[in-house]
Amino acid sequence: MSFLIEEEEKNQYPLMLFRAGYPKCKPIDYVKLIDTTQASAQQFLHQLTLQRAELCKLLAQKKPSCSTVELIRVVEKMFPMLMGLNSILKHPGTRLAKGKKLPFAWTSPIHHKDKESFIAIPLFHYELLMMINLLAAARTNRALELMNAIEPDDEEDFDEKAKLAAEQLRMSAGMYDYLARKAIVQWKNPPPETPYECNMTVAGAMRNLCLSAGQAIVVKKAKLHGTSHGTVAKLSVGGFREAEKAFKAVVSMRDEKCVHVGFKDFLHAHAVVHKANALKSLGEACYDDEKYGMAIGYLNKAKETIMKVEKPKEKAHPLYRYKVDIEDAIRIVHHKAELYRQENESIYGKKEIDKDEVEVDQGTLMVKPVPFALPKAKFNMI
Repeated sequence: MSFLIEEEEKNQYPLMLFRAGYPKCKPIDYVKLIDTTQASAQQFLHQLTLQRAELCKLLAQKKPSCSTVELIRVVEKMFPMLMGLNSILKHPGTRLAKGKKLPFAWTSPIHHKDKESFIAIPLFHYELLMMINLLAAARTNRALELMNAIEPDDEEDFDEKAKLAAEQLRMSAGMYDYLARKAIVQWKNPPPETPYECNMTVAGAMRNLCLSAGQAIVVKKAKLHGTSHGTVAKLSVGGFREAEKAFKAVVSMRDEKCVHVGFKDFLHAHAVVHKANALKSLGEACYDDEKYGMAIGYLNKAKETIMKVEKPKEKAHPLYRYKVDIEDAIRIVHHKAELYRQENESIYGKKEIDKDEVEVDQGTLMVKPVPFALPKAKFNMI
């Protein structure tokens, strides 16, 4: 019975990977917006106008939604051009056309209001922050695509795609870390309407969420390869600690009511599912060490924890797309807890440790952010 459950868990370990929403932008005719006498600058601005139009068109796609691979390609191509635009804007001889402002406008998937409303702020730094957010979101979604594309029961395919997905999440984490620690800090006195994508706390939470998701992939790989429960437990705890930090940071914000409820619901569910997984793994490690009463304590704590997540029923519910992950987590935890209880009663007869007496350390975090740096400008104003 225990062996059959272990084999089932290897394939049904819930990852709870986040599907990020993309901020949308509006086309900009940089040639008409910026007055410059340099022919090379005019040609560059024409190219940038075309590239911006391609990006806007890609983000506006609904069915099917835009390809993450194509979106990453387009945004990465735009970044050096964006830095070139900054060079032009900083040049003393640059002037905007009469009566014009920099028309940088983006939507905010994380804001609680209409996610299709554009927020316009005429500052280059705003454009830069939103572009970094967009690339990080695309890489986060690419990781989800890769994990969803794994062939069932194909360990080699899992290893290959899991490695690529974890790398995408590490790069995303690096971009969010850059936003939280450096880029957002540099923006002094942002206007009140600034989207939450440009908030240090939200950026830091997204970094921790990406690290937790990457760690979940590491945990699943360890389970598939038969790694000891003790090692899996340490990895699981390291991952859920990051998830917990992400959720607590966002709900502790002074204006957390302005953050979209679907985003907060996911952060909570992700943290709860992975905490329950970690507690279950700690219980399994105790069971291996013949600490049967302690094992039951951890599994009872895992049961208590997993019941804190809401089971989505309606398709309109923000967590409905994670319905299978949540159901698998609940079923596996309850099944293992009951199995340990029955085996202890019929075989071992050890005193059960109270669920509130079990201890959880900091665990081991294997997934680290890939440092992000802005690319060199493709064009420099002379």
